[in-house]
Amino acid sequence: MKGIAASTLLPPVRAWGVTPLLIAVMVLVTALALSGATAMMQGAGALGRPMASRMAVQIVTGDPAVRDAEAKAATALLRAMPGVVDVRPVPRAEIARLLRPWLGDAAGDTELPVPALVDFTVDQKGVMPLAQLRQALAKVAAHAQVESGAVALAPLSGLLAALTWMAGIIAMLALASLAATVMLATRAALAAHRDTIEVMHLMGATDGQVAQLIERRLGLEAAAAAAVAVVIAAMLLLVMDARWRALVPGPLGAGTALPAATWFILVLLPLVAGLLAGLVARVTVLRVLGGRL
Repeated sequence: MKGIAASTLLPPVRAWGVTPLLIAVMVLVTALALSGATAMMQGAGALGRPMASRMAVQIVTGDPAVRDAEAKAATALLRAMPGVVDVRPVPRAEIARLLRPWLGDAAGDTELPVPALVDFTVDQKGVMPLAQLRQALAKVAAHAQVESGAVALAPLSGLLAALTWMAGIIAMLALASLAATVMLATRAALAAHRDTIEVMHLMGATDGQVAQLIERRLGLEAAAAAAVAVVIAAMLLLVMDARWRALVPGPLGAGTALPAATWFILVLLPLVAGLLAGLVARVTVLRVLGGRL
């Protein structure tokens, strides 16, 4: 009777149709949103780790002699400090090249009071705090200004964090919409097969048995639709990942590309969709049948 009842209550399991199509669209949105969230989280880490250890000293003064003297003193002090590595005075030609998009040919004018720059990297385990570093530099270079890569990166990190939260919220809303779609489909099935369910009750079937039939059928249908959506999402993500690696070659492109967690999430999504759909269908059936249709 169970097989006959199942085929009477609901059509065969399929990955197409109105309800599966809606489920597939919502799973696709969820997959893309969660993939974007994981990529942004990894990107923030990949950008933040090297930038947090990079720092620079600017010597801002209009007197070239004082500027050069303080730059040399700051360079010597930094090279003698524990935890400070890769100390490099930035050549004026390199600074002029960085300023050329804004100043044009005037960036190479020797009369232009361009600040002296000293780049260096800090070892977070051994370097002194930033405030103490500034105090030490002030003793040998009164016009020195210390710029931290972490501080410069803070606005971008905040933006990535906000976008990550937004992507997570979109994924939650998509899953909530999936649950609502399953609930409506379940109610429609119960209303359409009211007489069949009454006959099943007369034959001794319980509400739990009816719920189990619909739960299993809608759960499998949601999982099948989600599997199709995941395949589409995977193809889209592979194309985007390849384009990103071509646009940003090297370690940075690899570090900000799609992480392994993305593919793990995609593999789990059909299972999650099937379990969620089955649970919502069961709860809906028991609540409706508890009120006796």
